[in-house]
Amino acid sequence: MTVSDTVELVRIKVLLISMLALMVPTPASASVDLFVNEIIKCQENINCITKTISQGKNPKDLEKRFTAYLLLVKERPNLFSGCHTISHAIGEIAYERFREKGFIKGQIACQYGFVHGYLVGMSHIIKGEKFISSGEKVCRGIDSVEERALCYHGIGHGAASAFSNFKSSVEGCLILKEHIYQNECVTGSSMERANSSMGFPTDFPEQVKLCERSKISVDPILLRSCLSQVLTYKLYLYDEVIGLEKKCIISSKVVKEGCYEAMGYITATYLVPKLKGSKSKALLSSRVCQKDKSGWCIHSLVSRVYSLTDDKTVPLAICREQKVMVAVECSNILKKLAS
Repeated sequence: MTVSDTVELVRIKVLLISMLALMVPTPASASVDLFVNEIIKCQENINCITKTISQGKNPKDLEKRFTAYLLLVKERPNLFSGCHTISHAIGEIAYERFREKGFIKGQIACQYGFVHGYLVGMSHIIKGEKFISSGEKVCRGIDSVEERALCYHGIGHGAASAFSNFKSSVEGCLILKEHIYQNECVTGSSMERANSSMGFPTDFPEQVKLCERSKISVDPILLRSCLSQVLTYKLYLYDEVIGLEKKCIISSKVVKEGCYEAMGYITATYLVPKLKGSKSKALLSSRVCQKDKSGWCIHSLVSRVYSLTDDKTVPLAICREQKVMVAVECSNILKKLAS
């Protein structure tokens, strides 16, 4: 198995782990039930829920409040949405208020939102290479390789604010020794920069140069991961996704792969959820990925759709709608995800 195969296998497993958003602890005391009632009063108001949880006066109190929220997420997923966003905010508060004592172990719920937020909170206090080292101490305490990879993705999110600019934040990930974790860190850092940076370039060549001008560019896997996140910046519509493809076609092999991975991600995240019925979603997905011979578009798209929907007929329909060779690859991805 090549390094590339290993990285992709871990990334697929990471997607599976990130779907375990309903794995929450059972409340151990009546105080948790009290917090449940407080949070119910907030209903879908994210600010209210976050404020209620963050009123914890000490680490144990905060943990009980957070446990109460996760219990509601498990029992009433349609009512209590925004799980990752809220967990992320609580993670930041936990570090900023209680430092190391605020870390809640075993918290993989809500797509690892708490741990990501905790690491971002750490990045507001600890800067540069010292942040990477401090974040790694948190991730090293996690036994599962796949769950640990999600944690390193959070280090990437934190690196975006621990370093002064895009180049230094993705290069900061190279401090990590294992390639798998470097890749997760680069993905998280470039994603965070693309999602939040003011003045981020909208011009395609300049976006590509952000990744190509950094030291990660000598590694095709890291470069592709960087590009796949950077090129999603402010692309929400079908015409914009197809417009990106036209730019991809005249680019180098790695840039093309990054483009197609971005197209799959954008389609699954913003376009597919707007449509009703598996058939219409499958047809759209087929149109978006039809010219991609590398397989990155359909790989990214079907993996993302699989992680975002409880209806597994949708990714199956997407696979069936593809051309023969792509359909076979698509089916293989689903088998790996389901195994």
